[in-house]
Amino acid sequence: HGEALFNLGVSLESQGEIQEAEEVFRRATADSEVAADAYHALGVLMNKQGKIEEAVKLYEQCVALKPSKSLAVEDLSGYYLGNRRFSDAIRILRLAAAKSPNNVTALNTLAKLLATCRDPQLRDGQAAVALASKAAELTHYQEPSVLATLAAAYAETGDFTLAAETARKAAQL
Repeated sequence: HGEALFNLGVSLESQGEIQEAEEVFRRATADSEVAADAYHALGVLMNKQGKIEEAVKLYEQCVALKPSKSLAVEDLSGYYLGNRRFSDAIRILRLAAAKSPNNVTALNTLAKLLATCRDPQLRDGQAAVALASKAAELTHYQEPSVLATLAAAYAETGDFTLAAETARKAAQL
């Protein structure tokens, strides 16, 4: 009864019964139907308690089971970016983009990282252009942050004319 356990965990957490919620979420991870959600909920719970390393491990387990779980991908890649673990962020974002090819947030974040990463060995302008172009198409070229990423990707490949045009359109929007 994984779904029942998961819902019970959510209810317990919302009532401030943190220890009980943790126990119930841990039991729910044994059910393949809700395991990814339970791992993510546990990660959030650990994060709130300041148990960051444990939260990261739980987010990793969630993403391994369900790379399309946007919240877990955002939590995990945000942690890695904040701690300058750029290769780990790229790994998670690539996995998410491969499993959810229409996830604009994952595409845009990965493209931005590949276009602007401080580590030149991790930058990949061509891949950044492809990813940002797809994100721009999905948003019908109307999302300024996506166009700004596309402009940065063009600049990384040396196409400064197209980078400037795209940056102007982003600014206009």
